[in-house]
Amino acid sequence: MGLESPQLNQELNNLLDQNKKIGENLEKSISVREAFFFDTYAFIEIFRGNQAYLKYVDKIIITTKLNLMELYRVLIKEKNEKEAEKKFNEYSDACVIITDNVLKNAVKFKIKTDDRKISYVDSIGYVIAIENGIKFLTGDEQFRDLPNVEFVK
Repeated sequence: MGLESPQLNQELNNLLDQNKKIGENLEKSISVREAFFFDTYAFIEIFRGNQAYLKYVDKIIITTKLNLMELYRVLIKEKNEKEAEKKFNEYSDACVIITDNVLKNAVKFKIKTDDRKISYVDSIGYVIAIENGIKFLTGDEQFRDLPNVEFVK
């Protein structure tokens, strides 16, 4: 039996069709899932068992190493270093690079909202969320009435 066999060609075409369908289904499932920028507040509330945050655990998570740094601190204090290491490593792949443009825009945002006492880490996260067209997930009071915020207590 040679490479030109009709049966082999049919099997190859079937495999290609299956792969195409798998790819289309994967693409649909990814596009259906919402992405959120997880502020440190959101991570902490999830780990403390806040029921209001449960619906976000299966969403696409975007964050920064700075947010993971804050989370690491809280988990060391409230749990232990082993748990802090585990969560830091678990969410490291969700981290985006903080560009120069993000830093500059975060400073401008912080200046505009000085009366709210928003931290630099939160300012950076908020700008990243806006620039990527996703909601900033938090329960920090400073963000309660700002646009592009998914405010959850």
